Amino acid sequence: IVEAAEGGIFRSDDAGASWSKLSGDHKFTQRAWYFSHVYADTKDAERVYCLNVGSYVSKDGGKKWDSYRISHGDNHDMWINPRNSDIMIQSNDGGANVSLDGGRTWSNGRLLDPNGSMYSCLSVLRDGRIGVVYESVEAGGLVFARFPLDWVQEGASVSNVAEARTETTGKFGWWPARHAAKVAETKAGGGEIMFLGDS
Repeated sequence: IVEAAEGGIFRSDDAGASWSKLSGDHKFTQRAWYFSHVYADTKDAERVYCLNVGSYVSKDGGKKWDSYRISHGDNHDMWINPRNSDIMIQSNDGGANVSLDGGRTWSNGRLLDPNGSMYSCLSVLRDGRIGVVYESVEAGGLVFARFPLDWVQEGASVSNVAEARTETTGKFGWWPARHAAKVAETKAGGGEIMFLGDS
């Protein structure tokens, strides 16, 4: 995705040596400054998802796009199971939604925080649980929580999930004061480092 007057969705089939423009439709770039993302299916490279205010899927490598409905707008992040691409989690301003059938149907979503949450990013942790960073209204900053995939499907607030672990950052800031301690813990084998996508 390129945000520019002549921007849009581009594709390369030669490792970036050349690019072809697939679409210049503004619906794909209207929030490019903070949450436009494109994801390829982990088993079918021609099946591609684009998240923005709406959610879109292409089954022909980006030539034609169809919208699909999720229970909330402002779609930030998606995880597609690398072993079984029928299993997906999508996060948005309303929480998280799960599909077990390749995106044909989606759960109604589960609240990350009953008091309000926004701007979530997902990752799958080494132990198979889901890690999510989100902005909490009640905490007044970012929260990191861990929970099993079943939680997203069955429903409960993060605070009611035994496996959940939350850490708050303070008002709209990362936890730099904890960074050095976390790096030391990870180097000693007591923690893990993960990439949580850009929201």
